[in-house]
Amino acid sequence: MGDVSERRFGAPSSVTVAAPNNFHETEWSELLSLKDTPALNQITALICEIFDVPLSFVSVIAGDRHVYLSAKGLAKPLDALGQVPLNHSFSQHVVTSNRLLQVNDARQSTLGADDLAIGGREVKAYLGTPVRDSDGFVLGCLCAIDSKPRKWAARDIKVLEGFSAAITTQLQRERAVNALSQSHGQLAVQETRLKRITNMAPVMIAALSTDLFYTFANKSYAALFDETPETILGLHLREVLGEEAILLADPYLQKALAGQSTEYDFELPRSDGSSRIFRIHHAPELNPDNKTQGLVVALTDVTDQRLLSSLASRLEDRLKAAYQMSPDGFSVFKSQRNQKNEIVDFEWEYVNERGTEITGHSAANLIGNTLLTMMPGNKTQGIFDAYVDVVNTGLPYRETAFYEADGLSLWVEISAIKLGDGFAVSYSDVTARKQTEIALAENAVRLQLILDNVVAFVGVLTPEGILKKANQPALDIAGVSRADVIGKPFWETHWWNFSDESKTRLKQAIADANDGIRSRYDTQVQIHNGEKIWIDFQLSPRFDSHGTLVEIIPSGMDITERKEAEAHRQLLVDELNHRVKNSLASIQAMARQTIRTAKDLHSFETKFTDRLKAISTAHEILMGSDNAKADLRTMIDRQVGPYIEDKRHLKITGDKAMLAAECAHNIGLVFHELATNAAKYGALSSDRGCVKISSEDLGDGTVKIVWSETGGPPVSAPSATGFGSRLIKQSIEFSLGGSVDVDYRAEGVVATVILPKDFDHG
Repeated sequence: MGDVSERRFGAPSSVTVAAPNNFHETEWSELLSLKDTPALNQITALICEIFDVPLSFVSVIAGDRHVYLSAKGLAKPLDALGQVPLNHSFSQHVVTSNRLLQVNDARQSTLGADDLAIGGREVKAYLGTPVRDSDGFVLGCLCAIDSKPRKWAARDIKVLEGFSAAITTQLQRERAVNALSQSHGQLAVQETRLKRITNMAPVMIAALSTDLFYTFANKSYAALFDETPETILGLHLREVLGEEAILLADPYLQKALAGQSTEYDFELPRSDGSSRIFRIHHAPELNPDNKTQGLVVALTDVTDQRLLSSLASRLEDRLKAAYQMSPDGFSVFKSQRNQKNEIVDFEWEYVNERGTEITGHSAANLIGNTLLTMMPGNKTQGIFDAYVDVVNTGLPYRETAFYEADGLSLWVEISAIKLGDGFAVSYSDVTARKQTEIALAENAVRLQLILDNVVAFVGVLTPEGILKKANQPALDIAGVSRADVIGKPFWETHWWNFSDESKTRLKQAIADANDGIRSRYDTQVQIHNGEKIWIDFQLSPRFDSHGTLVEIIPSGMDITERKEAEAHRQLLVDELNHRVKNSLASIQAMARQTIRTAKDLHSFETKFTDRLKAISTAHEILMGSDNAKADLRTMIDRQVGPYIEDKRHLKITGDKAMLAAECAHNIGLVFHELATNAAKYGALSSDRGCVKISSEDLGDGTVKIVWSETGGPPVSAPSATGFGSRLIKQSIEFSLGGSVDVDYRAEGVVATVILPKDFDHG
């Protein structure tokens, strides 16, 4: 080894350090069973003697500790404790590396053992090898420890590994012994359990030798012959059954001894004079060479079963009689199977009279024949496969189908249930009922089509107010589907759930319908996008012939346009009243002013008529407008135009403006006064004169109008305010709340008017 103080032998391999739960309970007990056995103690003693070392031990790893199975040279108290922490030994490195470890001088070791003393003995040299089981699993280690440094020889390593192999062999031997012992124990347990089970079984069981002596009998079998399981053993079958019974049973016994299982019913007399019927089963007991080495006998008391079978037969006769009187067809079938145990057809076992009428075949033709032979249409129409499912799954089958095959054309209602390895089926001709149902369904579809194509909104409610039906127009206008509303309280549907007030009134109307009262009123409902429409709504109760309320019919017509027209008409009436009042007031004021300034009746008539025409012109413009407003330029053309002989005398510029009715009336009077004065005294009295009218939308709801005259006679301010000036000022400032400024310049009059476009006197 040279000067090497530490060496590991062999390539490291993957290994799991054993913890208590690394071992099966049986394996752990096997290891502990080797503790301080003579064989292991002899091995550790020989190692100390051969290697001349003070300490040798065999240990296994249990979690974080070494547990000693055998140790030679341990000082107190470890010799009694029998274990040491894992990190107090070089042995942990043997186990974790799964290799032999040689330490010539522990003081120079790089493994860093925490404690260089074990059990009071110094560890100066160490030689350890893994101890493995037969599968190579590392269980622990075998080591030799010297209290002084030493150079371990190759012979030492071979000897130690040999002893390790001997320990593995000893462990295998111990396991084999334990396994054998365990097998014997299990066999005894199984035998005891088998006896207990057979004694508890309702079947009477016995075993016979080939010469018919009893080798076993359970309690119920032995008791049948007034014996016990112990007293019947060794008796011959003849001693138990009697000569007469043996003669009857002999043919079956001989078949069983020849290797064939047999079964037969036998009436056995009892010691009390009664008799019972037993079903006896003989089965050969075969050895590994497939030779009969005995018989197994099983007896089952079938006396009650026979009685029940007889009773069932009588009941079956009664049931058949009942089925013969049934208005429905009734048949019983049993399965016909192929070699793969698949159902390929059903054999008719029974059919009642009504069944023969429906199928069109006599009972003689059907019974004993197969379903697909007599009525192959069952296959093509899928009914045969349904019957197969009944037999295979045990689930019943119910169907109403149109059967058009085998010369038949009818609606049939079928109900089938599993019966043994077959099924029983009831079938009835429901053609008349089905035709009625189809007619009703077609009528319902036709009615729905009618409802879906009427203009009105129509539905059907239960007496409680649950929506059952709704026509398509009602759904379309709300943007909902039937699934959204059907089955809900009517007041919780989309049409009504926007308003507590409308829901409350609807609930009251439904309550009134339950009292036989029809309700009709105008109301709003919600349509798509949350919009509202007005409907003429009606709830009508419908009663059956007994006077019971069966449903409530809600209906409605869209009257939104009518409501809007009524509202617009009312608005027009209100507007007309307003305008008439204002017009009369203006005419009264104008009449008073004209009377004051008129020189005579003729001049009053002329001026008053002209001013009435100005008001009339403004009114005509308003009536020709769609929105009851007058265009400013149109007003200028109509009021000033009559005074213009040549278009060169009038220039109109500026923004377009629409004036409300009252503004139009008053500005019309203003334009009339300005145009009249211009024609008499101003720019329009001269061939070179010109009137410029400009308009500017000031953006705050007002419009600025400037009347500017040029080219006429020189102008000077009047010495007194005339009626025309007062009329202009009153029309703009007092009537409209606007402003007016008239500047009498020498070159011509300039009038500046600011007035609201949408003034409404209210």
